[in-house]
Amino acid sequence: LSLSGFGEVKITMHGESNQAITLDQKQVLQWFLGDIESLKDAVLRAIFEYYQKEAPLYREAYDPDWVENDVPYIDHYTEVERLLSEPQIYIPLDQESNELSIVFECTWEMEHGVGVCFRDGIIDEVGGADISF
Repeated sequence: LSLSGFGEVKITMHGESNQAITLDQKQVLQWFLGDIESLKDAVLRAIFEYYQKEAPLYREAYDPDWVENDVPYIDHYTEVERLLSEPQIYIPLDQESNELSIVFECTWEMEHGVGVCFRDGIIDEVGGADISF
């Protein structure tokens, strides 16, 4: 799916094999698609804040040549976008809290990526991509 501001996006609806998408899952997706521009801004701001906390740890632990390219110093939240892949969106079957996660591959954490989890329309957690599972 191609989304304004996010590029090509893979959307995964969690559930049993061959199970139809639930009404709750559809509603969460409609909410997301209905406010894509402001949500993208919120996601980038949240990842930027997370990156600013995590980046110094990577800079201390890894080879300076790798760090220079993959863990650069950035000053504005919009700059974090160049460090991210196109996103994947996960919407779980159980929708007690209107949950949706956006997961990216990122330059500074190639193994685990970065994810942003929304619950009830607000960002609840930012961390490794595993927060979406």
